[in-house]
Amino acid sequence: MQSEPQQASIPATGNKPKKVVLMIADISGYTRYMLDHKAAELHGQVIITELLKTIIRQVKIPIEIAKLEGDAVFLYATKQCSEEKWSQTRIEIGKNLIAFFDAFYTRLVTLQEYDMCKCGACTNIGKLRLKIVVHAGEVLFYRIGRFNELAGVDVVIVHRLLKNSIDSDHYILLTEEAYNEIEFPENVKTTRGEENYDDVGRIRTHVHYPPTLDKYYVVRKKRHPGKPSGIKKLTTTTSVALKGFLIGTPGNRKGLGTVAFSLLFVCMFVATWLGFGIPIFLSWREGVRLQTGLEHSIVLRDSLEERVSSYREIDALYAELKGMEDKVIEDASEKDYVLSALADNLLPGMKLTGVRIDETSIEANCLSPSEKRLSLFVSVLSDNAGLETVDVAKLGVKNGVNEYRLTLEHSK
Repeated sequence: MQSEPQQASIPATGNKPKKVVLMIADISGYTRYMLDHKAAELHGQVIITELLKTIIRQVKIPIEIAKLEGDAVFLYATKQCSEEKWSQTRIEIGKNLIAFFDAFYTRLVTLQEYDMCKCGACTNIGKLRLKIVVHAGEVLFYRIGRFNELAGVDVVIVHRLLKNSIDSDHYILLTEEAYNEIEFPENVKTTRGEENYDDVGRIRTHVHYPPTLDKYYVVRKKRHPGKPSGIKKLTTTTSVALKGFLIGTPGNRKGLGTVAFSLLFVCMFVATWLGFGIPIFLSWREGVRLQTGLEHSIVLRDSLEERVSSYREIDALYAELKGMEDKVIEDASEKDYVLSALADNLLPGMKLTGVRIDETSIEANCLSPSEKRLSLFVSVLSDNAGLETVDVAKLGVKNGVNEYRLTLEHSK
C-alpha cells in the first residue's frame, strides 16, 4: 500500500491505561482476491486502496485511526470521563459503524458497475466484503520512533476476534463489553454468540448482519435508473487508471494511467485509418479497373487528391486534439495529486471543507481542533507532498471547530 497511515493523536495519559473502544474494519477476501488475480495485481491494489480510502473518509471524531494494517483499518475511540458526554459519543460510534458499511458497499457497487476493464481483478470486485470487530477495554499508548502504538490484552483480543466461528464474511462482531458501551440505531438487531480461544478464553459476543450487497444494487438503480452511459464508464475507468498511475512503482512509474491513455490513442488512430484509409484504397482499386482512358484517370486522380487532402486535414486536427487531450490529462493529474496529498496527509480530527485549484494558486479550507495540529499538517504537506504554505487565515468556527484557509504552492 503506497500511502502511509494517518498518525493517531496520543491522549495525555502518561503511563496509565486509558479506557477505549477498539475497532478493526477488515476487507474480507483480500488475500484470496490478490492471490487469484496476481496477473492484475496493480489493478487489484488500486481497487483495495479505493475501498480503504472510502472507509477512512467515514472516520469522524470521536473515532480516530490508530494505523492501517494491510487490508484493514485499526480504529479507536477514547472514553471521556463525563458520562453525559459519553452518552452522546456512544450513539455517534454506533452510527459510524453502520456508515462504514453504507460507504464501502456504495463505492464497491459503483466501481463494479462503471469499470470497463475486463481483467480478473476488476470483474471480481463483487466478491469483496467488509467485516468489523469491536471490543472495549483498556490500552496503553506509547511511541516507537515516529509511530504511535496501542498495547494491552484488549488489543490482542480485538485482533483475535478477526478469526472466529461466524459463517459469514459480512458482519459487525461486538464483545459483551463493547455492546454495553455502544448504542446502535433502533433498527439494528444483534444475535448473541460466543467465541473460545486457547489464550484469551471464552468471549461473549453480539453479532449484527448488515443488509446484503443486493440492497445497494437496488438503491443505486433507484437513484440512477437505466444502464450506465459509455462516457460515465470511461470516466470511472480512467479515474481508476490515473490512480494506478499515481501509485506506480519507481521502476514502472507509468502505471495504469499511461497504458489506458495509450490504448485510447491507438484506438482513435485505428478508427481514423479505417474511416479514411479503406475508402481511399477501394477508390484506387476501382480506378485501376476502369482505366479505359485518360479522362477516367484524371477524374480518379482528382478524387484521390481530394481524399488525401481531407485525410491530411483530419490528421492535423487529430494531432491538435491529442495535444489538447494531453494538456487536460496533465492538468487533471496535477489536481488529483494535490487533492490526494491533502486528503492522505490529514491528521485525526481534521477535515477538508473546500479546495480551489487554479493555474496560480491552491487554496484549501479545513477544520482543525487546534493550531498545533494545523501546524503539524502544514509541516507534513511540505515534507511529504512538496506543498509549501504561504498564508494561513482563520475563517471562524464551524460546528464547534476552528476553520482555516491555507494558501499553498509547490516547492521550488
